[in-house]
Amino acid sequence: MRSPDCVITGLRSVALGVENFDEVLDFYTRLWGLVTVAQVGETAWLASPTDPAAFLLRLRKVAARRLDLIGLAARSPADVDVLAARLAAADVKIDRLPADLDSPGGGYGLRFFDCDGRLIEVSADVAPRAAGNGNIGGAIKGAPVTLSHVVLNTLDVNATRAFYQDILDFQLSDWLEDRMCFLRCASPKHHIIAIA
Repeated sequence: MRSPDCVITGLRSVALGVENFDEVLDFYTRLWGLVTVAQVGETAWLASPTDPAAFLLRLRKVAARRLDLIGLAARSPADVDVLAARLAAADVKIDRLPADLDSPGGGYGLRFFDCDGRLIEVSADVAPRAAGNGNIGGAIKGAPVTLSHVVLNTLDVNATRAFYQDILDFQLSDWLEDRMCFLRCASPKHHIIAIA
């Protein structure tokens, strides 16, 4: 089930812009059981209490709710550079050229826009954090452990699928009729992206 040419190894994080920052932060920490690993003003990075990933979710206060960014993992900084060259050759709009990252865990990455205008970050060498022992205090039992996939909504499933396959070397895993497809990367998981 592995895509041998894909430099993407998994889903790293999702970043959301929210209007009611304090309420949403409380929801994800108190009710979902995520832990705040860093906060600067009204931007917070949250992680699973049991997973060593630097963070899974970033929340940022904005005027209107939005998806800020989807973070994908790459095998190495060299793969990030290879991807940057491939994106440039395909005239994909790059938001940030490969460079060191200043988010929790650091690392090396780049940002670009997919065919639907979503901001995508691909990073490597992000340092893991010391995960907790699973004791999530007053949070609900069964707090999220990791991100398994994201669902991308689009007006043209085939065009979005083609972008992720042709530009990022994702492989098609499955279809749900002709309305939703599932894409995998260089990972044994069935999919990390669903497109609907």
